[in-house]
Amino acid sequence: VADDTAAIQAAINAAATAGKSLYIPAGIYDVTTLYFYYDASNNTGYPSGTRIQGRMIVQGEGCSNRTNHTWIDYQAGTLINCTSTTADGLKFGNASNSVSMHVRDIAVWGDTSGTLVDLDYLPQYSHFRDLFIGNRGSGTALKLRSIWASLFENIDLQGEPSTGVQGKGIWFDNEGTSGTPTIGGGLNTFINITTSYFATGQQWHNVYQASGTGSRVNTFIGLQSRRCTQGINFYHGFNCEVTGLWTEHNTSYAVKIAETASDITLNNVQ
Repeated sequence: VADDTAAIQAAINAAATAGKSLYIPAGIYDVTTLYFYYDASNNTGYPSGTRIQGRMIVQGEGCSNRTNHTWIDYQAGTLINCTSTTADGLKFGNASNSVSMHVRDIAVWGDTSGTLVDLDYLPQYSHFRDLFIGNRGSGTALKLRSIWASLFENIDLQGEPSTGVQGKGIWFDNEGTSGTPTIGGGLNTFINITTSYFATGQQWHNVYQASGTGSRVNTFIGLQSRRCTQGINFYHGFNCEVTGLWTEHNTSYAVKIAETASDITLNNVQ
């Protein structure tokens, strides 16, 4: 099986440099790690030095649809298959280099103990929509860290039911290295986020409001968690509005609000 990492990374860098959108047609693409930002060690071909450079739209040809809730039964679409069992898969931004991204209509699969899709320090007005993210491994399917004023819509995250639930579906974390929410993030909207077959379906960690730090006023519309050990966890959360929360067959708990979480409004919980 051919490794498509170099070809797709070159296309990402060329599109970012030219200020163009990147279209990925239907097909299965085997990759290790893809960088959507400048990295001095791993991706020097991406525009560097300013967050204005490199803004781009990444467009697939539809996420691959699953049927019967099985891992292997998929239909056509744009599928990025991350082959490493330990490395991160798709990486968007870090503390030094990040850009506004619009990513849509793509499926990402993997079997990693790392993070399959890693969004770190994204600036304002990023938009991720119509994505399927499936991780068979013990890591995290989608991790969000220090995200500002962005929209996440119609994202389906799934673990591997046949080998036992493990890992996290979505992990929103504004925690700094000292264990405190010092890096900021907030004013985001999450619509139609679904997690299935994980040890922890959704962990909204340090969704936090404090003077000069932390995450402020995130809005959640339509959170769903099914067949996870732990369903949906708000931990150290402040000033959040949740409308439409549905859980099914989560074995430890369905919804948990813990550790000084306050000012979290829940509407229409099932």
